[in-house]
Amino acid sequence: MENALAIMGIDPGGKTGGAQAVFHTDEPTIEAAFKSAMYKQSWTVEGRYRDQIIELNQRWRRFYKECVGIGISPHLVYMCVEDYLDVPFVKSGDPLSPVKIGWGLYGMRIGGLHEWERNNNGPTGPVQIHWQLAGNVKGFAKNDRLKLWGVYKAGKAHECDAWRHVAFRLAEYFRHNASRPVRQTRTPVRFRRNRLPA
Repeated sequence: MENALAIMGIDPGGKTGGAQAVFHTDEPTIEAAFKSAMYKQSWTVEGRYRDQIIELNQRWRRFYKECVGIGISPHLVYMCVEDYLDVPFVKSGDPLSPVKIGWGLYGMRIGGLHEWERNNNGPTGPVQIHWQLAGNVKGFAKNDRLKLWGVYKAGKAHECDAWRHVAFRLAEYFRHNASRPVRQTRTPVRFRRNRLPA
């Protein structure tokens, strides 16, 4: 499937929000990409950290397999996760829960790759997770933008945060690809070999 990008965003914590979609990368704006996106869905995972990590990994594997199955290139299926920074004035039950869940998911993915290689299924690529700071993401996609894009979920703060991660990663993809110079055909140049006199 050409001109497609699949993104799963995860906002880990006591209640972990997740969002996923497949975007058309030939759309002119992020708003248009959200409006034409396929397989848009969001969800919340609750429970013990271990249970959340297992469920997130299962959701990721299913999403990845479905995306590659419909023809999206494996390197264009992204996972983005909130990178947690401890802020002293924020109090919560367990301030490190996002770290435990995010890195637990990363470790589970690495373990899955080692198991794949151990069973002689061939080499695998590196585990790619796009770690994103909450401040960058929340500053980019406030509630009014989520409403404009049709992904705002009233009363589902963690799902909204997951959509923010998806939107930020999509914007970064657009920015990165727009900043690349257009590939030009090169004029063939003939080189004359210098021959030593005989």
